[in-house]
Amino acid sequence: MSTSAVSVQQKSTTGRSYPWQLRAFRAWFTALSRVSPRLAGKHATRVFFTPQRRTSRPPSVLAGVRADELRLRVDGTEVRAWSYGRGPTILLVHGWGGCAGDWTSLAPLLIESGHRVVLVDLPAHGASGGKRTALPDMVRALHAVVYELAFGRGDEFEPLAAVVGHSFGGAAAVLAMEDGLQARRMVLLNPVGDPMSFTDPIAQALGLTRATLANMRERIRIRAGGDLAAIDVVRAAATLSIPGLVIHDADDTTVPWAQGRDIARAWPNARFATARGLGHRGTLKDPAVLAAVASFAAGHPVAETTFTLGD
Repeated sequence: MSTSAVSVQQKSTTGRSYPWQLRAFRAWFTALSRVSPRLAGKHATRVFFTPQRRTSRPPSVLAGVRADELRLRVDGTEVRAWSYGRGPTILLVHGWGGCAGDWTSLAPLLIESGHRVVLVDLPAHGASGGKRTALPDMVRALHAVVYELAFGRGDEFEPLAAVVGHSFGGAAAVLAMEDGLQARRMVLLNPVGDPMSFTDPIAQALGLTRATLANMRERIRIRAGGDLAAIDVVRAAATLSIPGLVIHDADDTTVPWAQGRDIARAWPNARFATARGLGHRGTLKDPAVLAAVASFAAGHPVAETTFTLGD
């Protein structure tokens, strides 16, 4: 049975739900779980690692600047990115089921402030290759893109001015920073702090038995390198020393507000802000949020805005 037919809303930053397809998947998984938890766990893990692809490519021109397209291979998969302008580099990382085109509201603000802005399609997302991906794959893709930006044309390496990540992209950015990615500051919008918390909603949606859920979690642990602590974003945030800004909407029904709060609490040099009424993706478009993100990413103070700082 194809995993591309199902969209589990709790882990999607962009997807729609298809009730009849989900019901069919649930019946199939429930039956398989009773017969073979191991086989059901294998297929459930494939669902967990399969984003619903959306291919909204960024415009060829943003803020009057034409993009330079980057294509590179990471673990045999083509990863695509778009670079606009010159100056200190800011990397924008979309969320699960998202794409580089998610940043067309924020990117112009950063380009106009004199930055080179890089948008990336993570593996199995947007125009990049692959059908399935996991946080370790995303982390390696971010390292590869930054390496290409710094050394692909013989430039002398310089840390990124900033990284801005949304949802699972924020989680990948934190893990990449812990793994040696260099940036002067980082902004997270509605970030995922506990990736494993999404296994329970998927198990419920698919009608998995406890044995099948345990099998799926074990497979995820192996994919994480044998230790789930490797994808514990709150733990990783505690290792960061750069300035950070975390903004999470109180009405986010996809990634709970508490996950962003927990990241900010663990991060020694981070500010936390609560947005309201925007949901999971509204922070990518809201003018007040974007103004704060652009100011902080550019190294300027964040003024009080229509959202609440310090909750």
